Amino acid sequence: MKFTLLKKMISLIANRATKKEMYLEIGAYFIKKGANYQIGEIIYKKQLQHHSKRISRAKVVSGLSFDFDTNKIYVRKGNKIVSPEDIVKG
Repeated sequence: MKFTLLKKMISLIANRATKKEMYLEIGAYFIKKGANYQIGEIIYKKQLQHHSKRISRAKVVSGLSFDFDTNKIYVRKGNKIVSPEDIVKG
């Protein structure tokens, strides 16, 4: 959605947030925008056959973190079993 940062800043100004809170929100916005992944996004999927059910083993993004020392974004991935109903088409 467009103008999310602008809406967030207007909300912070209306609620009289401190400069530190505003800078934290701006930084969080750009870190999320700079990461190539979103939490819950499926990176890799492999089909499995299990008792006549079609399920998939997927590698899913479970967390994003930013290391200020190395100036890099790290992605934590976890394995998850998903059924075809769980996968959102988009």
